[in-house]
Amino acid sequence: MLLYLLASVGGILTIISPCILPVVPFVFSRADQPFRRSGLPLLVGMALTFALVAAVATSANDSRCSTKLLPKIV
Repeated sequence: MLLYLLASVGGILTIISPCILPVVPFVFSRADQPFRRSGLPLLVGMALTFALVAAVATSANDSRCSTKLLPKIV
């Protein structure tokens, strides 16, 4: 029973967290539609956007990184 309570509190805190708040209206506006038609494209779009931003940030960081430091890190 305690596990269910902790999971519920964790879920509520996840919904309330600031980084998820901008996405909540998009999720709730599509709640009455089938997942394949509305939820899946939203999920794929968010995942691709996150991956693209991470790739750009990584490549920008790599271009500024000195090659002399690379053997020390690896």
